[in-house]
Amino acid sequence: MVATHVCAAADELPDQPGLITPQTANERSLGLAIRLGFQPVSNFEWFDAQQTLCLAGLHSFNT
Repeated sequence: MVATHVCAAADELPDQPGLITPQTANERSLGLAIRLGFQPVSNFEWFDAQQTLCLAGLHSFNT
């Protein structure tokens, strides 16, 4: 379901970045983000937990 939304966004806004913010301590989520093509950019604290800001160009999700 998420893939459908990401691909639809990529079709409509290919020059825009995609953002996700998994918790830094959640190695599985962070690893999945990296495998999907997101690159960690910075860390910040939110909800009393360290988060990692990850970016990917939506054009990389075009099918």
